[in-house]
Amino acid sequence: ETRFRAFLDRVYRPAEAISRLSDDAIACRCEEVTAGKLRALINEGFTDLNQLKSFSRCGMGQCQGRMCGGTVARILSESLGTDMESVGYYRLRLPVKPLPVAQLADLGNAEREAPLPVVAGDPSQRI
Repeated sequence: ETRFRAFLDRVYRPAEAISRLSDDAIACRCEEVTAGKLRALINEGFTDLNQLKSFSRCGMGQCQGRMCGGTVARILSESLGTDMESVGYYRLRLPVKPLPVAQLADLGNAEREAPLPVVAGDPSQRI
C-alpha cells in the first residue's frame, strides 16, 4: 500500500498542482470556498488550520475535510512558508446531526415504554 501511494504521488504530483491554484479555483467543493478566500483569510492573520476551518467552513461539509483537508493545509503551509507537518491536521468532530427544537420539546411528551427486565447473564434473553 505504501509503495502504491508513493507511485500515485509521483505520477500525479498533488503538491505542485495545489501550489499553482489560482485564486478563483475551488479548494473546498462541499462549501464552495476558493483558494483566494483562503489566502485572504491567511493574510488577515488566520494562520492556524482550525481557524481557517472555523472562518471559511472548509472541512465542515459532507466530506468533513477528507477531500479538501490536504489542499487547505498545503495552501496554508505555502502561504506561511512552512512545511506540512507544522501546519497539522483538522481537529476531528463527531458527525452529530442537529436536533430541531420542536423535536426536542416533543421528547417530554412521548410515552415511555418501561425497559424490559433482562435475564441474568444474557442481555438477549428478555422476559
